[in-house]
Order: sequence, then C-alpha cells, then structure tokens
Amino acid sequence: MDLLTKWGREILEGKEMKEGHPNPYFERENFQSLNGFWDFAYADDETFLKEFKTQIRVPFAPETSLSGIKKTKAKSSLLHYRRSLVFPPSLLHKKILLHFLAVDQIADIYCNKRHVFHHEGGYLPFFVPLEVENSINEIYVIVRDDIDDPSFMRGKQSKRPGGIFYQETSGIWQDVYYEVVPDDGYVTSFQFSPIYEKKSLKVNVAFEGKINSLKISIYHDGEFLFQNEFATDEALIDFHDFFHEWSTDDPYLYEVLIEANDDKFKTIFGFRKIEILVRKDGKKVFALNGKPLLLRGLLDQGYWSDGGMTPPSQEALIFDIKYAKEAGFNLLRKHIKIEHPRFYYYCDLMGILVMQDFVNSGSQYSKTATMVAPFLGFNLSDHNNKKLGRGSLKSRSRFESDMEKTIDYLRKVTSLVSWTLFNEGWGQYDTERLLQKVRELDSTRLVDASSGWFDKRVGDFKSEHIYFKPLKMRNDGQRLLALSEFGGYSCRIKGHLYSSKSFGYRMYKNIDLLEEGLRKIYAKLLLLIEKEALTLYVYTQLNDVEEEVNGLLTYDREIKISAVRLAKLNRAVNIAFANSFKGEKL
Repeated sequence: MDLLTKWGREILEGKEMKEGHPNPYFERENFQSLNGFWDFAYADDETFLKEFKTQIRVPFAPETSLSGIKKTKAKSSLLHYRRSLVFPPSLLHKKILLHFLAVDQIADIYCNKRHVFHHEGGYLPFFVPLEVENSINEIYVIVRDDIDDPSFMRGKQSKRPGGIFYQETSGIWQDVYYEVVPDDGYVTSFQFSPIYEKKSLKVNVAFEGKINSLKISIYHDGEFLFQNEFATDEALIDFHDFFHEWSTDDPYLYEVLIEANDDKFKTIFGFRKIEILVRKDGKKVFALNGKPLLLRGLLDQGYWSDGGMTPPSQEALIFDIKYAKEAGFNLLRKHIKIEHPRFYYYCDLMGILVMQDFVNSGSQYSKTATMVAPFLGFNLSDHNNKKLGRGSLKSRSRFESDMEKTIDYLRKVTSLVSWTLFNEGWGQYDTERLLQKVRELDSTRLVDASSGWFDKRVGDFKSEHIYFKPLKMRNDGQRLLALSEFGGYSCRIKGHLYSSKSFGYRMYKNIDLLEEGLRKIYAKLLLLIEKEALTLYVYTQLNDVEEEVNGLLTYDREIKISAVRLAKLNRAVNIAFANSFKGEKL
C-alpha cells in the first residue's frame, strides 16, 4: 500500500493543481506548463520507440507512487519520454524556450526526431531554444542515469537504500514548461547585487541578440515605487527614498519587472546584511542587519512519501515552511539537495533563512572513513582523495563546475545566508582551496566548510554533529560555534510508516516520551548558549524519510509534535541567547 500525503491523494483523485509559474525568480507571462502525462518506457538503447505501452505523470520520477510507474530501473536501462505539443497558429514561426528544471542525470532532447540539446547533471535547470515551425511537434527525451558514476551529483540517492540513504531518483523530477520569447532576442540570465550599506541595487542582464533598451520597474505588494530606462545591459538603482530591509520578522520583498527590448519578466529580491559580530568575551555571533540572531534550524531533506524528491504541490512546500516557522525555527538547512525554485521563493516570502548544502558526489564512501574514524577521534586528510571518494579527477572537476553553477542559480535567493561545502566528509577534498573559491564566487554569504567532522579549521563555522555522545562543545573564539546536526529522536507512528525497518539515534515508544526527550535536550542547548555562545543549531529533522523515523512530522506529513509546544522550547533558548550579552554593544 502506498504512503500518500493529502496533496498526493488529491492528485490521484484528479484535482487540478493551479500552481502558476514554476520559477518565481524568472517569470515570463506567456508560459505553458508541460507537467502531466507523457508516454514513457524503459529501453536498452537510444532507438526511437514507435509504440509506448504506458504513461508517466511528469514531473514525478518513475520510482515514486505519483509517477504511476513505481519501478526502479535496471542499471543499463534508458528512460524514454515522449509528448506531442500542439501550438496555436499565433505561435507558428515564433521562438520558444523549453525549460527543464531538473533531469537526473544525462538528457538528450529531440524535437520532431531532430537532436536539439544535450545536458549533463541531475539537479540544475536548463532550457532549449526552439523555432516553432509546425502546429504539431513531438518532444522526445532520452535519459541515462547511473547512480554509481562518481562524477555526478548523487545526494542521498542509493542503489542500496537504508538508514540515512534513500531510493534513487531517475529522469525528469522537476517541472517542464515552455515560454514564448520575442524573435529579436531574449534575456538568458540576470544577476542582482544588492548593496545594503548604500541602499542601492546593481542589475546585470545577459541577452541573446542585441539589447537596445532596458527598463526596470520596482513595486512592493503591487504598489509602484520606481521606474527608469537604461542605455546598457547594466543598471544601478538608488533605493534611498523607499529602502526597507528584509528580515525573518519582516520579510519585505521588492517585485521587479525587467523589460529588455520586447522581452519582459518578473522577479523578486530583498535587502539584508549578513555579518559576524564579536562579544566582549571574544566569542562570535551571527548577525542579520546588524542585530545578533540565534539561528534555530531544522534539517530539511526535501523528500516526500509519494513524490520522492519532488513535492506533490506548492501547497505541500508551504505546509513544511509554515510548520517550521510556527514552531519557532528561523532556518532550514536544505540537506544535500537543490530544491525546487518555489521552495526558496516561499522561504523568501515567509521569512525563513536557508543554509544550503552543495550536493555531494564521488565514489562510494568508505564506512570506516566516514562513519567510524570520526568517532575514534581521527581527522582524515582531505588530500587523500580515494579514502573520501575523490580518486577521480573527473569527479573533482565536475564538482567544482557544479558548485559554481549552483551558486549562480541560487544567488538571487534573499533568504539563503550560508553554503555548506562538505558534509561528514562525503567526497571531501582540498577544503581550504574550495572555501576560497566559494568566497570568490559569492562574498555575500557565510560558508560552513566541513559540517560534522574532518574540520580543517577554516570557514565561518566550527561545525559539529552530535548524536551518540553528551551535548558538549567548546567555543574556540575563532569562528561561529554551530551545532549543525543533533537530536534525531525517533518515534514510529502506526499507519504512517514507509518501511518495517526503522532508523534513528534514540528511539521512543510514544509521543509523550519523545516530547520529554526534546525538553531535556533543549535544556542542554540553553547551557551551550549561555556558556559557549552557541549561535546555530539544526535539529534532525523536519520529517521522517523512508526508514528514518526521526522527524517532527511523519513522512506523509502528519504532525507528531505540535508547533505550539516546539515554539515554547525555541522561545526559551532564544531568550537565553538575548540575555547572554544583554547590554553589550557589539
């Protein structure tokens, strides 16, 4: 029997999901979603299939319930997708951009059996420019996916799922849609560079073709604030007359309309400043907009019982973020996954900070190296690449390329305040060099260089994971003290279990005992905040995932621990944080 979320049940009952544009950061008005049923088959080679015997519900991966397939492919199999696109006469001889937000791993796109695009990488978006010549067009997608290839982002996917690793995700797993763009050129990308201290915004636009005019209009909640035209592809806008900062308590966002020649689209951004302040005792604290802030976080893996890595709807994403916010958390650590754009959009909109992990890759990691050595006190070298899964030069090169693309893709997210470079040694190498590379690419955010273990004493955080030992830490006065994973307390909820097996760091028989365990561990957090200036904690985790039953929510998103009770715990530690340097001028 499938374990369905309430949103998944609505999909299977045929309820129409009206979700708007898939990417609120780059939203053209003239778009069409291509989610829905596509012809689908597994095949042994790239030969076009004449007949398909089944269909798949895009954008759900075939391993999931909501796809309608619910089957894991054989290693040698290729995934074949086919869909007919019917364009009205008004679009004939027009240019469209065919968007794929994520396809795992290698995708070849064909239009009317003509190869038009090749893409490699399973977590980042791409688009295909097409000229519409026929009213009826066949889009054909062939996907290769080898989870054992060490050069591709893998995340928590495994051919042998269990414990903290999960089932595979193959093929199309985020939205497919097209946008109509002008014949004389279109914006391919853009960058915002908010300058908080000067209350100004720098805008850079990349354009396919020759840009003749650039007009930018600024709004807030639909109210007009600013409009001007610029002679180049770069603009600097002064916000002094209408400056308002973004914060977790007041997530103030500007809506921006950009018009480049005849191409126009909407996006959003907010002003906020991230910095590290020093207390009188020399210990460091995180600050947002010049004010110390205790980062109260949840580990968020972004998996769903019926959709795998694909949320069943935007309402499902909103539910997770709203629960975290109401429970007194102000941060989600997006763990080993690049999320759907709407996730980041709703974090911006609702005032939840994001700590973004880079997605790991590399060959299979030695259990001795990553799961035994840290607990015996060994700090393995990050130059011995094979032990941590980085023996392949191709793997290292692709990781750095994907790291750069990830930063470029998520640069516009106001709520994103920190990058996590490596987690628990998975694929870790050249930590200090790569830290510098991240800072060169993005100097506006903090970096957790090595989350958990194999600390190389670089980065902005002294970052520890504590599960099996007492909650004790020492602040070295050099970096922010971060408990970037802890807790993992487990409780099985009958009727909401994915597997007969269970994984967790401490098992409780019922919710009452689980709540008592949480109260005790929060009492220990209070001591760390008062004595060691702990500035970040990330509780494991938001929701159960497959065999892991250590969520505050079940895998199908039923609530175990009420947001009200959690909010009391988080409020108490937040008060202790404020009192720990009361009266100090930082």
